[in-house]
Amino acid sequence: MKNFYRNRASKVLLIFFIMNISTVAQNVEYELIHLSNEFAIPHSISEAGHVAGEIRDNILGWQAFIWKNDTLKIIPQPQAPDGWSISGISAQGCNSQGHVVGKVSLRKINDNLKFQTVGFYYDGSTTKVITAGENTNLYAINDIDIIVGSAIPNGETSQVGFYIDDNDIIYFPKLGPNGTNAFAINNLNDIVGNSVLSDGSFHAFRFSKSSIKDLGAFTRNSKANSINDHSWIVGVSDFIAFVWKDSLTGMVPLKKWSESLNSEAYAINDSGVIVGLNYGATIWEDSSAYDLNTLVETSDIYLTRALDINNKGQIITEGSINGQTRALLLNPIEIEILEPKEDDKWKVDQKHKIKWTGSMNSRYLIELSLDDGKSYIPIDTTDVGVTELNWKVSDTLSSSITCNIQVSSFNSSNALNKTSRITKRSKRSETFKIKGYDLTRIVADTLQHFTAKENGWSFGNKRENMWPETWWSQFNYLTYIDKVTNRPFSEKFPVGKRSYLNKSIKSYSFIDWPLFVDSYSIEQIYFSNPTSGFIDYRPSAAIFYLVHQENWGGSCYGFAVSSLLDWQYPNIFNAKFPSVSNSDNLAKIPLNDETRKAVNYYFWHQFGNEFSHQENASLYDYYKHDSVSAEFITPRDVLAELKKMFLADPVISKLLIFTYPTDLDFRHAVVPYKLLRENESPHSFKVFIYDNNSPLDNGKYIRIDSIKNEWKEELGAQFEPGNKGFFLSLPIKNYLETPKIWLRWEDDIVDSKWKDMELYLNRNRGEVSIFNKA
Repeated sequence: MKNFYRNRASKVLLIFFIMNISTVAQNVEYELIHLSNEFAIPHSISEAGHVAGEIRDNILGWQAFIWKNDTLKIIPQPQAPDGWSISGISAQGCNSQGHVVGKVSLRKINDNLKFQTVGFYYDGSTTKVITAGENTNLYAINDIDIIVGSAIPNGETSQVGFYIDDNDIIYFPKLGPNGTNAFAINNLNDIVGNSVLSDGSFHAFRFSKSSIKDLGAFTRNSKANSINDHSWIVGVSDFIAFVWKDSLTGMVPLKKWSESLNSEAYAINDSGVIVGLNYGATIWEDSSAYDLNTLVETSDIYLTRALDINNKGQIITEGSINGQTRALLLNPIEIEILEPKEDDKWKVDQKHKIKWTGSMNSRYLIELSLDDGKSYIPIDTTDVGVTELNWKVSDTLSSSITCNIQVSSFNSSNALNKTSRITKRSKRSETFKIKGYDLTRIVADTLQHFTAKENGWSFGNKRENMWPETWWSQFNYLTYIDKVTNRPFSEKFPVGKRSYLNKSIKSYSFIDWPLFVDSYSIEQIYFSNPTSGFIDYRPSAAIFYLVHQENWGGSCYGFAVSSLLDWQYPNIFNAKFPSVSNSDNLAKIPLNDETRKAVNYYFWHQFGNEFSHQENASLYDYYKHDSVSAEFITPRDVLAELKKMFLADPVISKLLIFTYPTDLDFRHAVVPYKLLRENESPHSFKVFIYDNNSPLDNGKYIRIDSIKNEWKEELGAQFEPGNKGFFLSLPIKNYLETPKIWLRWEDDIVDSKWKDMELYLNRNRGEVSIFNKA
C-alpha cells in the first residue's frame, strides 16, 4: 500500500563518546535508523517508541505520519470543513498508545489567499478534527490522553492556551493581555509554553493546578519547549538554551560551543538528558554538551536538530543527507546479559560462561562486583563483536552472595583507559553467588565468613584456662562416690597406685570421670551385673578410661570441634550447651566452668569411634585418625581435600590435624577456614586457621607448597617443612553423634606370655590391636 514506507535495511551505526571536562562520562552506542527515504521531519517520540512527524508527498504535500517498529504509516486525512480544502497535515505529538495530535492546514476554496488551521486527533484508526477556536494547533498529548494546544477562541484577538480532558476544552490564564501558546505537557498534567507580556516580550511559563507561573527570561524573551515528570523544563531564552528545575536556581543556561552561536533545548527526559540545537544537533548531559555530528561514522549525514528524547534514550533528529532533509532515529543498542542468571552458583577455579547481547561493532569490558555493584574488578576485554566469555573464576576471590557481572561496550578504535574506563553503555546482571575457598554460612540472607577473631574461643589452650586446680581438685577419687553406682569409685579403679596397665587415676587425671560419662553415655559405661545385682562398670569402658586418662596436655581437639559445631550446627550445639553457644560470635562467650566443659567434652571424642554410624566409611577414613595416617597422606592430598571441602554445597567443615616433627605422637588440631594462593608463588597456598594457641588472631596460617609437596607451620614453632603428619578429620557432623567405645577389653585374654604386650579387640570391626608396653 502506498501509505506505508518500509525501511528496515536503511540503518547506520552511530557511535559517540561523551566526555566532560574532568572525567570520562558514560557513553552510548546508537543504531541510526532512517525513518523514510523522503523529505521528512520528526516532532515527537513516545515512551513506546512511536515517532510522529510530517513527510513531504510530491502530490499531496505535507502528510502526517506515525512510525513504529520499522514501519512508517501515513495518518489518514480527516474530512475538511465545508468550503475548505486540506493543503497539508502535520503530526506534532504522540503518546505510548500510538495516539497522535497535530494540525491540519486549510485553504479556502475559491480564495487561495485565505488560510486556516484546525487540530486533529488520531486514535490509531480514525482521524477527527478538533477546533478550539480560530487557528487551532494541537502540540502535545500525554500518556493519559490529555491534549494541549493553542487557538483564538470567540471573543479573543490572540492565541490562548488550552488543554482537552475527555473532550472538555479548558482554557487557562495568560501572563499578559496578549497571546499564549501551550507546547508540552507531562504525565502530571503540568503544561509549559510561552505567553506574550504587555510590553510585547514573551516569557516561558508553567501552568499547574489552575495557576500559571512566569519562568522569566535571561534578558527579554523566552519559550518553554518541554517538561519531564520531575517538572524540569527546557527551552530557549534570547537564543540561549536553558534548563529550569526549581524557583531557587531559576533559569540556567546550557553550555554553548561558542558565544556567537544560537542554541535551543527542545526536550528533556526523566534522567535529565536534554536534546536540542547548538549549531547542530546536540545532547546535554551532566552539564556538558556534545555535538552529535562529530560522532557520525558516515560522511553523507549531517544532523541539524535533535528534537525529542524518551526515557529509553531514543532520540529523534532532523538530518540532512546530500542536501535532503530526513527524519532519523538514534536507537540505543541495549546490552542484555543472558548469563549468569539470578541465583546462579559459581565456584572458584572453575569455568563459567558470561553471555550477553549487544552491538557486533563494539568491544566489551567485563567486570565483576562482589558487593552488589558498589565496586567492580576488571575481568577481561573482548575483541570486536564477541559477546560471550568463558571465564575461569579466580581462586583468590572470597565467597559472596551479592555478585554481579557488568558488561560495558567501548569503541574498538580506542584503547581502554584503566583508570577512567572509556565505556559507552553498561548493563549489570542479576545477582548471583560465588563460592570461594573459605568457610561460610548464610544466616538470615546474610553471608557470614568464619574468622578466628569472631568464631573461635576468646581464651587460649592453656592449663590455667582448661584444667585449673580449682576444677580438678574437687575429684578425690579415693573418696569419690560414683553417682550412678552409689559406691566408692576406688573399688574398681586403681586410684593412686599402678595397675597391670601401668596406669593409675589421680585427681588431676584428664578428663574427669563425670565428664567422661557425659561424653560417652551411661549406657556405654555401666551395666546391670546379674551376678552381683549391682550396677557395675563395663570392662571395656573402665579400661578405655584407664588407658586414655592422663595429665592434661592440651585441649586443642575440643577447641576445634566445639567451635566448628557452634558454627555449622548452632541450634544443636546451643541445645546441648544452652548457657554457652552464641552462633553469631563465639568469641563473645567468656571463660567459665560451662565453656570449659563444652571444650573438654569434645576433646575425648577423638579416642572414640565417631564414624561407627557411617555405613560408607572407608579404611582410608579410619587411617586418617590413626597415628599411622600421617605416613600415607601428602600435603598435596590435603590441598585437594581442602578445596573440595570449601566448595561443597551444603557446607562441609573439618579439623586440620598435624604432628610435630620433634614428637610424632603429639598432634595439634586447628580449624582451617580459608585457602589463599600466594600471588608471588602460584604453587604456594596459605591455609588460614583458627589456632587455639593464639586466640582471636586472624593472621595464623600453614603454608602448603604443591610443587614440593610440603607443608610448613607458620605458628612460631620454627619447624622445618615436612611432607607427612598433616591431614584432615572426617566432617564435623560426625561429632554430633555420641562416640563409641571401640576398644573392647576381653577378660583373661592377657596371660604371662603377653607380659610386655597389650591386646585389644574391636568387635565392631573384627580387629585385634597389639601394643608394646615397653
